[in-house]
Amino acid sequence: MEDKMMLLKQKLEADEKLAEKLFQLETAEEVQALLKENGFDMTIEEINAAREALITSITPSETGELSEENLDRVAGGSTGDVPRRRMIHIPW
Repeated sequence: MEDKMMLLKQKLEADEKLAEKLFQLETAEEVQALLKENGFDMTIEEINAAREALITSITPSETGELSEENLDRVAGGSTGDVPRRRMIHIPW
């Protein structure tokens, strides 16, 4: 799955319109269909796992403080693994 996620990440970084479409979808099944149209064959389980990983990576801790890793990214000027977005909607 890691290979699929790396390829998908590269595709989304290169195709902002696809990324916008993806983040507007409501269900994992809709995500699966869009990804399949774009050459990515992912199971619902893989999509849900990717969703959880993404949410975890952008959700602040309970204290509202940055983790050491995220603090290093901010201090170093890195935007991390999440593409820039004005607003991210991830209901699926």
